[in-house]
Amino acid sequence: MNNMRQIADFHIHSKYSHACSGALTLENIDKTCRIKGVDIIATGDFTYPQWFSDIKNELEEISPPTPLAKGGGAG
Repeated sequence: MNNMRQIADFHIHSKYSHACSGALTLENIDKTCRIKGVDIIATGDFTYPQWFSDIKNELEEISPPTPLAKGGGAG
């Protein structure tokens, strides 16, 4: 049996969220999560048009479809 453990954060805000740092870019979120050992991340701010555009422009899909930071990698 494989006891693989994944750490996830499904509630990360963006730089477009009120009272959040302007440094909360996709690149910075990715870097910080890698340092902290967070394997899976999600944001609810995708409903903000500019953040949704950032997501579309800065993330790429892998198969099966999974948004991943460009140049990132799965580990």
